[in-house]
Amino acid sequence: MKRFSRTMESHIIDRQSFLGFFCSNSMIKMVDEFPSFNIEGIKVPRVLIGINPFLGGSHFSKARSKYFRRIFGKVSAISDIIVKATEFGVTGIFTPASQKISKTLIETEERTGIDMTVVGTTCYTFNISKMANELDLLSDMGAKICLLHGNMVDDLLDPPNRSIKGAEEMLQLIRDKDMIPGIACHDARAMLFAKEKGYDSKIYATPVNKIGFWMSQEGLTLKIIKGIDEPLIALKPFASGRMQPEEGLEFTLSTPGVTAVAIGVSNYEEVIQDFTLAKELLHGRHL
Repeated sequence: MKRFSRTMESHIIDRQSFLGFFCSNSMIKMVDEFPSFNIEGIKVPRVLIGINPFLGGSHFSKARSKYFRRIFGKVSAISDIIVKATEFGVTGIFTPASQKISKTLIETEERTGIDMTVVGTTCYTFNISKMANELDLLSDMGAKICLLHGNMVDDLLDPPNRSIKGAEEMLQLIRDKDMIPGIACHDARAMLFAKEKGYDSKIYATPVNKIGFWMSQEGLTLKIIKGIDEPLIALKPFASGRMQPEEGLEFTLSTPGVTAVAIGVSNYEEVIQDFTLAKELLHGRHL
């Protein structure tokens, strides 16, 4: 879905044609895209850019979160980073419904001509009407896939009944909005329960990192994702800044069951380092 006006349509070209061309007053020197996977006919890159820094979340310290909120106060500051990431083959984003990110995607597309693949999530809400509004925003952002918010899913877990409260209704709502439904979580049991109950979840997302940060205890996450047939997007590969990228990303991408990874970055140097490393791991070592 194109995210800006008809007056800009003549400037839009598809990603394959885009490589190396002049577009929207900027010469973007883009390398080959990352490998992708397909879900119900939708092509999704195996490497996505994450958004926690852009929305002021560090999961590290109050000071770092405050710093992120300060440097990413303007949409242009976020689009600068995403535009830089496109130079390293990034064409997809993992994001919740957000007016700020919506504006960023418009600006990014105007500057690069790239129609980013949007893998969306709901926000933390148990209100179906509010969720419906979030899904409308995600649709406007171009999302074809939407996962239930991870913290919300964790809080809706019902272990005695091995279920997720309200999951069927919420996943159906996503279907009704013409998006592919999925489930994000931190407690890996959510994926196990969803599989057992036969929920309409066609994709999952959960933290996968070497030190177990925000993962289920005693290796449960790694055990469960081995048995998941649907694609899985790994979150927090660097444990929110607690690991060196080389060690963190190699572990995550080589973990059985992991299909893709979302990587949050906050500056040009991290863009260059992290997405170059991801390209080397996926292309050079054929993970």
